[in-house]
Amino acid sequence: MQADFDSVVRKLVDDAHLPREEILKLIEAKKKELAGLVSDVGAAHIIANELGIQTLPSLKTVSKIDDLRPGMSAVDIVVRILRVFEKKEFERKGQAGQTGQLASFIVLDETGTTRLVLWGALANLSDAAKPGDILKISNAYTKTDLQGRVEMHGSNRTRIALNPDGVGEDLPKVSAAGSYSGGSGIAKEKEISELLENEPTQVSVRAIVMKIFDQRAPFFETCQTCGRSVNLCAEHDHSTTKKALILSLLLDDGTGVIRTTLFKNAAESLLKMSTEEAEKLAELAGNPLVLYTAANKVVGTELVFTGRVKKNAVFDRMEMIANSVSEVNVAEEIRKLEKELEEPAK
Repeated sequence: MQADFDSVVRKLVDDAHLPREEILKLIEAKKKELAGLVSDVGAAHIIANELGIQTLPSLKTVSKIDDLRPGMSAVDIVVRILRVFEKKEFERKGQAGQTGQLASFIVLDETGTTRLVLWGALANLSDAAKPGDILKISNAYTKTDLQGRVEMHGSNRTRIALNPDGVGEDLPKVSAAGSYSGGSGIAKEKEISELLENEPTQVSVRAIVMKIFDQRAPFFETCQTCGRSVNLCAEHDHSTTKKALILSLLLDDGTGVIRTTLFKNAAESLLKMSTEEAEKLAELAGNPLVLYTAANKVVGTELVFTGRVKKNAVFDRMEMIANSVSEVNVAEEIRKLEKELEEPAK
């Protein structure tokens, strides 16, 4: 313990450029201030912190997206922007007349994709950033979204560098339209029978839509500020909300079946209409279930679904939350088949 105390004092003397006697006086004063509730070493660390001198090992976490877990508080990471959403302003709950702002991004690295939410002044990054840009992020924190997925958040203590020199050049490339290539970890192609409980990375499943569950209206109410379901957001005012699409499907790829849920953009892709267009159609028909007429047109169609897989403990089954839907790329499938046929001959 004495060795620890001496090493902290030496660092304070060297970095604060103060005599040892002055450092010891500051430590004694701090112990008296805290009524003797801290040790000599504890008081020395407190003095160091007040002087902006690092004496404890850094608790920062240098991560890949696949390493992110809920509750992390000091994440350092380098990512590439896949998509930029429009910046939003909101009225602070319980603070009449006080407004704030946030901006959301979809970002990626070679291990996966995640949502990044920036609050306050950091939200202004959305004015300059575009798909393909690199972000070097320090001191972000994590939480879960309404689908249970981990997302990153940036607050006033978060620091972000846009396109720093020589950083992130090996990340998967992104087009101006927001599509990406490269990075085998982005979405692993799997058959349904191969899916694992709580897959750590995104997966792509090529399957036929066997059924669309159409008993409920395909909308849910979201917070206009953060975009989460109003049932999961306790931070903001919900006097006005915004509708978002939700669809539930049953997929079959010949090796197994899996229930799959599509939220927001993924549901729009399947319906081939925006949420606003879907709302108008439902209003004209006087019944939101009319949207299933359009949705059922894809029953029997083979599509590629990309997203996360998790175990539904209530029903004891695996389920998929798809964040994108695309048509089967025939040319790409032919190329893969040709490659498989060539391999045995090598």
